[in-house]
Amino acid sequence: MQVFIGLFLIISLTSILASTPALILTRLIKKNLTDQARKLSAVNPTLFLNRTTYSGYLTVDEKHNSNLFFWYIEAENHRPDTPWILWLQGGPGASSLAGLFDEIGPFEYADSKLKARKWTWAKDHSLLFIDNPVGTGFSFTDSPKGFIQDMATCSTHLYVALRQFLMVFPELRKAPFYLAGESYAGRYIPALGVKILEQDRSIGILDVNLQGIILGNPVLSRESIADYSSIYFQWGLVDSQGVLAVKPLQDAYNKALKNDDSDKAMLLREELLTRLDDISMQQQTFNILSDNISHLDEFTVYLRQPIVRQALHVGDIKFNFFNSTVHKSLTPDFLSEIKSKVEMMLNHYKMLIYCGQMDLTAPCVPNAQARRRHWHWNYRDQFLNASRKPWWFNNKVAGYVKSGGYLTEVLVRGAGHLVPMDKPAETTELISYFIRGLDMKLPPNYQVLAQDTPPYVNDEFEGISKTIYEFPEGHSSSGTKVAMVISVVLNVLLVLGIVCGVVYALRWKRRNETYMYNTMEENNIVSTMF
Repeated sequence: MQVFIGLFLIISLTSILASTPALILTRLIKKNLTDQARKLSAVNPTLFLNRTTYSGYLTVDEKHNSNLFFWYIEAENHRPDTPWILWLQGGPGASSLAGLFDEIGPFEYADSKLKARKWTWAKDHSLLFIDNPVGTGFSFTDSPKGFIQDMATCSTHLYVALRQFLMVFPELRKAPFYLAGESYAGRYIPALGVKILEQDRSIGILDVNLQGIILGNPVLSRESIADYSSIYFQWGLVDSQGVLAVKPLQDAYNKALKNDDSDKAMLLREELLTRLDDISMQQQTFNILSDNISHLDEFTVYLRQPIVRQALHVGDIKFNFFNSTVHKSLTPDFLSEIKSKVEMMLNHYKMLIYCGQMDLTAPCVPNAQARRRHWHWNYRDQFLNASRKPWWFNNKVAGYVKSGGYLTEVLVRGAGHLVPMDKPAETTELISYFIRGLDMKLPPNYQVLAQDTPPYVNDEFEGISKTIYEFPEGHSSSGTKVAMVISVVLNVLLVLGIVCGVVYALRWKRRNETYMYNTMEENNIVSTMF
């Protein structure tokens, strides 16, 4: 009898929890019932390690009943002036709760239970996670037309959501605010930042104290990371034959980028990376040293529990760790221009871009090169002339930092695409130092030497040539001419030697069997890397 009563109570409780509707705060906000909205959005702290958190929905498109889910977590050391950070995941289509549970939040789900994360951004910063765009995570829409296709709609939705959020939590208006995110969020955040900077008066003023931008392994320009085959080659994942094997795909992808064909480019990129992964037996592109990252969605088991869903006020809304419909809907945005928005933000706010050294998805070096060559903001020269310094953490080099002109660029050693997950302690310090305006620690006895940072030139090969042909001051013009004549003679002799060598090699080749493999010169691959 007791067993029967117990089962009856469990079934009844499950039924009650499942029937509780999602908490749409917008309805209360419209009636100026913001205190009630705040009270109702409070999350049962006993389910989340006694942390003070709030969650619910904010309507961003009434026509299609599109609603963004948020989860706000107060800092452990909360004060009125505590900085707060909006975190957005990439994908596009990945839930921002992956950032909460897998990377930066105060708790994680491991060994089938919720645990406190040792290194979290939520100790000294309050965190706001929004499942963006609509359809991602717990966010939902009632119409296929509710899925976004561009950054204009994305930024509008986020702008509308933040205005409502601050009506419920007005004490955050004056606190330092930072926009942060990862990967494809490198497109969401500059678009939202410009929206905040310009203030969309057709929607209403967004009164917020924006102080800076934080981008982790951002995807900002497809052209800068187009040559994936060379990137795999440089890491030793494929050899020159491997590069030749994918050359048709690589060429087709480059052509699609040149023709601004988003549909083709998006498909060809996936095909190219899949082929490269197959050849190299690389299990994923997030970190070349990791074989398995299947644990990323383990926390969804916890979110499916009825009592947890009840606490988060999501009703019967299904959770999508990754929504492929959202991903496909943003195909038109795949090649859209974002550079001008980044430049505008750099003219007004400080920006941190950190990148994991082992990332294949958004590789560090070509992205860094693209920033130097193509980004033009008011303080660009200050950044280009700044020294790149080693960052000392826990008695070893944790990475390399270049900072100037509002831009701080950090390469994190040993990390991949998900830097906070791979290097949690280092990233926590990095974020804290950036927000507090502190310089990263240098190795003991390390000296910054001016000669280690020569003037920047737009073409690295041009820079080498200039170095070779520059002569110290004080040399006579006749001495210079003699040196130039000698240089010309030596180059002519070198060319003649090369020609003779080529002729001999061709004759030798005809006398021998045909090559077993269709090889490609390594130099040619290196020259196309950037």
